[in-house]
This record gives sequence, structure tokens and C-alpha cells, in this order.
Amino acid sequence: MLQLDQTYKLKLQFEPGTAQEFKECITHAKGIELYVRNIHTVQSSASMLEFESERDRNYAILLLSNDPLYTLSVID
Repeated sequence: MLQLDQTYKLKLQFEPGTAQEFKECITHAKGIELYVRNIHTVQSSASMLEFESERDRNYAILLLSNDPLYTLSVID
């Protein structure tokens, strides 16, 4: 059952000193990449994506985990 008041967060962790604009651009691009695969997200900060379901977040982890620009962290 979908709980509308709960979101599932995924943080893209960049190297220290990475420019804020760069983080925002990469996070936004990854949100678009997920959208074309029918995974809807909200970008709540420069490096945070939020999902409607845990299933979508887990699928996103699989799709986004092989990028050298960042590491992923699940935020509960």
C-alpha cells in the first residue's frame, strides 16, 4: 500500500569540494534518466532524490550505482 506521507531518499555523495552547481546538474540528469524508465522522483536538494516507493528507490540504486562521479547512500 502506498503511503503518500512517506518518501524514500537516495543521496548522491560527491567528493569534498565538488561545486554545488555540478552536484545539482548531475542529480537532475540522474532524475531525468530515471524518469525515462518510468521512475518518478523529486529532487529535494543538490544531491538528494526522493521516491514514492522503496521498490523504485531500489531499482534506482541498481541503475545509478556504477558511476564514478558519486557514491549512493540510502537515507531512512
